[in-house]
Amino acid sequence: MSMSAKDYEMLARLICQHLDNSWNTDPVAAVAVENFGIDLAEVLAKDNPRFDKARFFKACNIEVAA
Repeated sequence: MSMSAKDYEMLARLICQHLDNSWNTDPVAAVAVENFGIDLAEVLAKDNPRFDKARFFKACNIEVAA
């Protein structure tokens, strides 16, 4: 079963929430959450060629060097 835009949005919201909470309490955990988001985007992009990693990162509030 394919994932929908709603699924991607839900994942991005969860990552963003955890990032916001982690930066306030544990910067090391925040880096781990960012790395998870980056790795997840790689998997999602392989599953769906139309997946937009840049848009996902923006929704997750993850800054990735170009």
